[in-house]
Amino acid sequence: MLWVVWIALAVGALATVGGAVHAGRRAWRGWKTFRGVLSAVTGALDALARKAADTAEHATATVERSSEIAAANERLQESLAELQVLRGAAGRARSTLDWISLLRPTE
Repeated sequence: MLWVVWIALAVGALATVGGAVHAGRRAWRGWKTFRGVLSAVTGALDALARKAADTAEHATATVERSSEIAAANERLQESLAELQVLRGAAGRARSTLDWISLLRPTE
């Protein structure tokens, strides 16, 4: 009868050791998965930070260029006004020349 107790104790000890080994392996796999996810999240956050910095740099460059564009637009408007004056003067000169050409005898 004593041998039954020793067998039960051995089975219990083996079950305890087997359960501990199984739990340890599952914990190790869980830890590796957690580290992999943490690494992926860290990499994604770094990429996001780089993209945010690039966007901020692009926005700063756009703001700086907007003043240049405004100055160029102002120069363009001045040139267009000058062109309008020159067109008016050319139109008046042409009408005078047309009048003179009407007075010229034709052959």
